Amino acid sequence: MTDVTFFSRIEKRVRLTINTEPENADIKIIGMKRAYKKGMKLNVGQYTIRITSPTYNPREIVVQLEEEHSTFNIQLTSSIEQISCREDQQGFPLEFINKYYLKKLNNCTYQLLAGKTTNTPFKLLVTKNSHQSKHLMKARLEIKQYGPSGNVASLLIAEIKPRAAKIIAGSSGISDVPESIRPESGLDLINRQTRLTILDATFSY
Repeated sequence: MTDVTFFSRIEKRVRLTINTEPENADIKIIGMKRAYKKGMKLNVGQYTIRITSPTYNPREIVVQLEEEHSTFNIQLTSSIEQISCREDQQGFPLEFINKYYLKKLNNCTYQLLAGKTTNTPFKLLVTKNSHQSKHLMKARLEIKQYGPSGNVASLLIAEIKPRAAKIIAGSSGISDVPESIRPESGLDLINRQTRLTILDATFSY
């Protein structure tokens, strides 16, 4: 006579598959030393799973394995935020603090103060990020040079990125901008009629 009670006590094993968006996210089963592998066999039961990926918010889910093959689809939300700069807004979480080279006119626009024919001030651009808990990834700048009559004589759009090695761990404060803003052919950036405007900035956790 078969002991049904004995076989009911044998733990059933099922296959676990987790599909993520974005693909290739890091998947970890909390409390388990084994690394996750697609289709791995686990005992029936409840598991807490953590999914992480760069530039995405981490997520933890609790799954209950009961079926013969359990598949879960998990979508992460982006931690990247792009903010456009407006001159009339109350504040903007990025500003340049080169007080010897640039004069702040409003939330987005600066006037060049240096009078020498050199692009040194643009190599020394330093940013202050006041966006709580987020780091500056990049910023887009517009550089306008005005002629004697007040018309725009030349224009340059540039993208800058902070130097990661200069960011203080656990802080979103001051960081260097390593790239100098290189003028296009025939564009003399340095005169007192040059203005720099922040178009937008991208931040990430």
